Amino acid sequence: MAWSDKPTEPQLSAFFNLTRWVLPRELGAAATDWLKAASNRKDVSDELGRLRHLYINRRLKDKETVFSSDIWEGFDYKEFAK
Repeated sequence: MAWSDKPTEPQLSAFFNLTRWVLPRELGAAATDWLKAASNRKDVSDELGRLRHLYINRRLKDKETVFSSDIWEGFDYKEFAK
């Protein structure tokens, strides 16, 4: 596998599990689908590292924090109700 390949299922599952306390289920599923379609393994690996760091430091608290990196450009998370 190369970094330029599509994200793996374990990566996508890790994202979903890491954000499940912050995001509503349907938003988490849509975000996971977005990552699968618009990212590569390297992008998702970097994003997981960022999110894990926020989680460990208790700063992963809301949607805005989750979607504050460049990987989410083009993903409209605000269309989902609170």
